[in-house]
Amino acid sequence: MRTIWDIAYKDLLLSFQSLFLLAISLVLPAILIIIIGNAISVDDESLILNVDIVDEDQSALSERFIDIIASNDSLRVCVYGKNNPEACELDDEEDTNERLEANTTVAVITIPDGFQEQLQRGETPIITYQSNEDLTSPTVASQSVNTAITALAGPVMIAQIGRDILAEDFLVGDTQTLFDNLLEDAQNHNAPVVVHSESTTGEENEDIFSGFDQTVPGTSTMFVMLTLFNAVSVLVVERQTGTLQRLFTLPVPRYQVVLGKMLSPMLFALIQFTLLIVVGSIIGNVDWGNNPVAVALIVVAFILAAAAIGFTIATFVRTEDQASGMATFLALTLAPLGGAWWPLEIVPDLMVIIGHISPIAWAMDGFQDLIWYDGGLTDVLPEVGVLLLYAVVFTGIGVWKFKYE
Repeated sequence: MRTIWDIAYKDLLLSFQSLFLLAISLVLPAILIIIIGNAISVDDESLILNVDIVDEDQSALSERFIDIIASNDSLRVCVYGKNNPEACELDDEEDTNERLEANTTVAVITIPDGFQEQLQRGETPIITYQSNEDLTSPTVASQSVNTAITALAGPVMIAQIGRDILAEDFLVGDTQTLFDNLLEDAQNHNAPVVVHSESTTGEENEDIFSGFDQTVPGTSTMFVMLTLFNAVSVLVVERQTGTLQRLFTLPVPRYQVVLGKMLSPMLFALIQFTLLIVVGSIIGNVDWGNNPVAVALIVVAFILAAAAIGFTIATFVRTEDQASGMATFLALTLAPLGGAWWPLEIVPDLMVIIGHISPIAWAMDGFQDLIWYDGGLTDVLPEVGVLLLYAVVFTGIGVWKFKYE
């Protein structure tokens, strides 16, 4: 074991003496994290979703219904024929379908004429709800509609029952006035419904979604993979120049020499990954969750997987140019494919399946569990397991194909 460490330590010192390598491995990714993270950050205002409402009833109950929907601070209610915020960009002459198709609004809610009268008679009015079929935003709008229906139904039912009892048993004549008074009392005695949305991570007034949440782990995994894949060329060069063969003449097992040569880039990658996470977190305020062990497991498992793939590449190439070209091609292919450049949630389902050929996809899934969904250690174990499987399989292939001479 001492031999493995001595070889790795010597190569690691040489790596840190190369200013060009440090610039490419540490400075460049840090710059990209800053530029891309700031470029795709989303502020709170841009996350407020427009919901169009067509109020054909123009009654007190329809206004109450609209007010409950508007209490959701993730929604901006735009009512046709009313004064609306400029951000609604609502032209009363514009067709609702056009706004849905243009994604100007996430949903259109139509309150039918006779809405209040039907409720007063105990009938069920039909509210029309149209959405643009987005994966996330209609969920917020539809939940608010359901909340409004529930909040409105209770007081209306109380007023109906009270009106019917008083009208039948006490022969009260003015049932409309009676219903209005009972409804007002029921609404006043019910706590107002307010739907408040906020980020589960970060402090108040922070971005709900930060571009750094994607950029920091994505850029880090890509450059770590580049580092480990390009380490292939070192093995190839030393094999071409005879340095590796001379090391094999030492009175130590040959496998220890190879392990020492592979351990050096893995340690460098571990330092690189750690520094990029720290720098990115300071700059982008990324919240990695409350379990550093989970983060460490993903980092180590990914490094083992990428190093194993790099080692396998070394067994198939013969020259330094071949090694460098193959390493760069594979890294720059597996990075976007695996979601390092953009979240896999925005690509078609088939591409999500294909993307998980890349170990980066599994690492990004694990990081997203921690960053986006407040996951813990058990949540990332499947991803860690797959990455370790990559490491075992490709190490086996590399050992089988590796030629010491």
